[in-house]
Amino acid sequence: MFDDRLSAIGSFNLDPRSVHLSTESMLVIDSEDVNKELRAEKELLIHEESLRVKEDGSYEENENVEKEEPSFTREAGRRLWTAITFFFEHLF
Repeated sequence: MFDDRLSAIGSFNLDPRSVHLSTESMLVIDSEDVNKELRAEKELLIHEESLRVKEDGSYEENENVEKEEPSFTREAGRRLWTAITFFFEHLF
């Protein structure tokens, strides 16, 4: 949300890579009603369904959020993908 009317939704990042290299997209909506609803949803997500990071880097407890460790398969896949993409990072 940029002001009380304009909202942008999409995968577009405000950086040169998204502008020139990627096939990112963004929808810009000029509506006070939509903007109000998006702001309310954002506040709900931040305060009720998210964890805050403390000064020491640990997470603050939130009774609405269950801590869930990633499965072995998911963590192994993430590590493998990180190792593979390391060599091609400059192309992404």
